[in-house]
Amino acid sequence: MSNTFYKNVGRWIRLTRESCPKKVTQTKLANHLGVTFQQIQKYEQRRNCIPMYKFVKVCEFFNKSINSDMMRNFATENYTVAIKGSPAYFESSIANKEETNEQQ
Repeated sequence: MSNTFYKNVGRWIRLTRESCPKKVTQTKLANHLGVTFQQIQKYEQRRNCIPMYKFVKVCEFFNKSINSDMMRNFATENYTVAIKGSPAYFESSIANKEETNEQQ
């Protein structure tokens, strides 16, 4: 897998964790994965590459399904993580509204 993939996965983990209605700490996620919170920090900061089996466990923890589109998007250089409540989601919502207004 490319560095781009792991960079986007790390960003997705952080934003998904931070966008949960109930606070999910790095420690809580680390306990689920059987690693330290420092390891979660390294995944999120893209200093360490998360093994695929641990990524699957992260998706299970957040009740997110893994599909080919998700994996393809993570491998894309221009991928923007758009999780509801995140700045990227807000920016993409504004862009979509502007496009809709321009088309009218």
